[in-house]
Parts: sequence; C-alpha cells; structure tokens
Amino acid sequence: MFSGKLNVPFAVLLVVVTVSLLIVQCQSLRTVPLDLSHYEVEFASLSNHNPCSHWEYYVPDSLERRNEVYPMRQIRVNFHFLYPSDSSVNIPIQKTSHFVRHLMYNLDAGLSDNRRMKLPRGNNTPNLPVNYRYLLYPDWDHPEGPGIYHHFDDDHYWMLNKGRSRNNFDRTVVNKYAVGLDSVVNVFLLPPHPDSLASPTYNATINGIAMGHAVKISADFQTDMSLWSLRGIFDHELGHVLGLRHSWRGMDGCPDTPAHPNCWNYTRTGPCDSLVSNNVMDYNAWQQSWTPCQLGRINAQFHNLRSRVRNLLVRDWCEEATRPPLEVRDSITWYGAVDLNTSLIIKRGGHLSINCRLSLPPDGFILVENGGSLSLNDAFIHQDCGMPWRGVFYETKNKRTEHAISISGESFVVF
Repeated sequence: MFSGKLNVPFAVLLVVVTVSLLIVQCQSLRTVPLDLSHYEVEFASLSNHNPCSHWEYYVPDSLERRNEVYPMRQIRVNFHFLYPSDSSVNIPIQKTSHFVRHLMYNLDAGLSDNRRMKLPRGNNTPNLPVNYRYLLYPDWDHPEGPGIYHHFDDDHYWMLNKGRSRNNFDRTVVNKYAVGLDSVVNVFLLPPHPDSLASPTYNATINGIAMGHAVKISADFQTDMSLWSLRGIFDHELGHVLGLRHSWRGMDGCPDTPAHPNCWNYTRTGPCDSLVSNNVMDYNAWQQSWTPCQLGRINAQFHNLRSRVRNLLVRDWCEEATRPPLEVRDSITWYGAVDLNTSLIIKRGGHLSINCRLSLPPDGFILVENGGSLSLNDAFIHQDCGMPWRGVFYETKNKRTEHAISISGESFVVF
C-alpha cells in the first residue's frame, strides 16, 4: 500500500484534511492503464452469470436505487415516412414534422403516467416511474437532417400483416433507408396497400413489428387517427427493442405479469368480462402499464456493457459532472451496475458496498470521509467512455489513516 497527497485543489475538503490516493491490498485490487477493452470484455462475460444481470437490482426506485443512481435515460429515435411516387398516401410531407412533434408529446405523456396494473384482479403491484424517454435524434450529415426522413418507393412503401401480400417481416425498407441503425431506433411509418384500403372488408388497424433496432408501424395515416392509439403500439414495439416479451402467456420472465386471455377490451360475457390487461406488452386498448420487473429488465439492458440496447442511449455519463456529488449517508448496497454522471462522497456514518460495475464521469472521484466506509466486492470501477477520472480517495487525519475500505473477490479499478 502507498498513499500520497492529491496534486489538485479539492475545494473545501483540503482545508481540514489531506486526501490520499487509495491503492490498498495490491494483491486484490488491480490498477491498470486506460485501455479498458480486455477488462470490459472479461467483466461483461462474467456479468451474464452473476447477480449483476438480475433484474431485481435494476428496478428504478427501489430503496437503494434513487433517482440520482438511476436517472432519466434518453433513447434516440428517428422517423421514416414511405410514399409511392405520386405521394397519394401517407401523411403529406409538409405535415410530417407537426405529426412527429405531437406524437412525441403523446409518447412523453404516456411514459410520465405509468398506470396501476389491472391484472391480477385486486393486485397491489407498484406503478413505479418509467425512467426513460424518447429523443428525436438528427443526423446532420444526412440531407434531411432533423431525424425525419421521406422516401419514395413504389415497391415497398406499404405494409400488410396478413394475406398473400403480407410483408411485415420484410426488412427491405430497413436495409435501404435506415440511418444510424447501430445507435438510433429507426421507426418506419407505412400505410396499408391501396388495394386493401379500397376493399370494403378490410379493417385498417394499427399494427407494428420490431426488427432489431428498427420498428415498422402501419396504419391509415390519412384518417383522423388518434395519436394516443399510435402511442400504445409505439411503446409496445419499443418494449421489444428494449428486451421485453409479450406478457399474456406468462412466459416473459416477470412474476408480476400474469397469464390471461389477451382481451382487447371488456365484453359482457366470457373471460373478457373481467380479465382485461392494460400492460404495455399485451394487446389491449390501453397499453399504459409497466411493472417493476419490466422496468428492471429494461434498466438491466441499459447497464449491460454487451447489450445492443445500451448503444441506443444518450451517453450523458460521458460528460463531466455539473451537479454536486452524490452523498451516501446511510448503509447502501449496489448489486447491479451503475453509470453515474456525478462524483460520489461517502459521508461519516455512511457505508457503500459495490458488488458490480461502477462508471464515474470524466474528472469524477470517490471520496470516503472519516467515519465512512466502502466495500468493493468483485467490483469494477472505471470511466465507461475511456476518459480519465480522478480516482478513489480516503481522508487522513492527524497523519493517521483510518482504513475504512475493504476489498473482497477480484476487484478492478481502471484509470
């Protein structure tokens, strides 16, 4: 072990204390160069088989996961409108920007109002805040720039989910027109085929399909369609993108989404007289409820270094911290991964146990004050974007170190 004074001013803390760099029990704690690739891959492979991957540890407002730890995340999206060469169907080009703006408003309103589950009857399932939103993401290198694109394609502008001309699983429009598909959800809005619309027996319902980071949604957009109805199918398909499965079969890995007959709405008789869901991953008239398990599974994807879902997020943890440090004053255990966009101070009487991965912001730090304590248990502390951070520090007082940091297992601190 060795310690040394920090070379940069440390605000008011240095008035009364000396802050020393922590590199204790070197046989257990490795400090390695800035190249994170080997350790990130090693840790990511382990996280698929240890408690880091358990959804229970990622429920957004459980006792040990306050908003400071699981802040609001933004998912990048863009929109593609498909037309025949004569522009005879779909929303007029001059109105698409207005349409998207109002759709985003409805999406935000729905995510901000997570409703209590209707099933099972008499349940007490918490309706926790949904801690993600959608962000219209521009590509300024593209001629159409602001995240709203228009394509003319007589062969592929339409979508059908049944019949001989069914093409909902066809990826042609995705392969031809997607923009930034590795890091942006591309949403394709396609009308039904005109022949179908002209048929008196055709029921032009809203339907969609998720295809990796792309979503195809079909509806008769020339009618006075409710944007609130479109919100439901949008959230449903984005749920698939984020790793959720249909919930009515009871096989989605969530104990708080019961099996049921998947009724669209209430009927006077039969099972649909009472067993009607409002969950976002069922087919129903509401689609406005996310359970704690579903939110935990989504957040686990957000924090998995190997997850393709993580690439869709605005990486605000890569920015230098502008908020005051997060203060730990009680005994807290973090079993899941955390991406902080602020520094961390463990106050006197506080204890923090880190049992997974923790990313600090650029120029961020962890400070253990006298009387505080930190436990690293198979922990991996780093800066996820490969930028330097200041390290882990403890206070010394009267030239005597109070060792309040314990290490178990194989922990990594990567500078």
